[in-house]
Amino acid sequence: MIEKEIEEFTKYYNTFDTNVEAIKMKYNHTLRVIGYAKKIIENEQIDDDVKRLSLLGALLHDIARFKQWTDYGTYSNQDSFDHGDMGYEILKKDDYINNYVQDEKEKNIILNAVKQHNKKYLELSNDVKKDCVAKVARDADKIDILVHQYNLDDTNLYLYKNYLNEFGKISEKQFIISDILVEDLLNHRLCSNENVKYYFDAVLREMAFVFDLNFKASFKIVKDLKIVDKKIKLLNEYNKKDTEKINLIAKTINDFIDEKLEEI
Repeated sequence: MIEKEIEEFTKYYNTFDTNVEAIKMKYNHTLRVIGYAKKIIENEQIDDDVKRLSLLGALLHDIARFKQWTDYGTYSNQDSFDHGDMGYEILKKDDYINNYVQDEKEKNIILNAVKQHNKKYLELSNDVKKDCVAKVARDADKIDILVHQYNLDDTNLYLYKNYLNEFGKISEKQFIISDILVEDLLNHRLCSNENVKYYFDAVLREMAFVFDLNFKASFKIVKDLKIVDKKIKLLNEYNKKDTEKINLIAKTINDFIDEKLEEI
């Protein structure tokens, strides 16, 4: 449905040093996000034009990441720029977005999805299409992050695929189950970045992404991939003291998923 647009995006990607693993990683992330977006739209009652725009939102959501790493050597928004906002600017500059969509209303829909995909909360509009496209991009992005980031498959616990040293040296404090973050999870809240200081803080923050998903198809993907079970396995592997807390987190999130699958 968007083969030509993917070719255009790949041309843009190729203007950066694609031998750099961190840059290649984000390109591969984008392709996977498109795949999750396809699964979402195929299982929801969405018009064909909105499906196409949703895939474009998924394609372009991280377009600023290549510049971010090239200019700053980090994917930390705090240490560089907000990559959602910068993606918006890249697409606006010289009307580059015209290479993907030509209709002005559709441009605004895509720009909104790119700008908002990484914000803590989505600002909804009165435009059903606009909100749907933004929701698909956010859900697909979160699902891929949940699958690939912070898990037992990582060869190095403290380096996210060897590119981001986020939490410093190994110590027991990396594995603390923060009561503040547990409280967020038990109340179905997204976690605040200022409370994320150590490795397991980041794992808990990520698990809370489930509370921000928008589609039944998204919840089904998370359940089918056993994402929560895998995160819980990670927590239990490195923290033997807080089993009760960890089990409560697992029950809270799994119950939430089951409820959403029944009600939506």
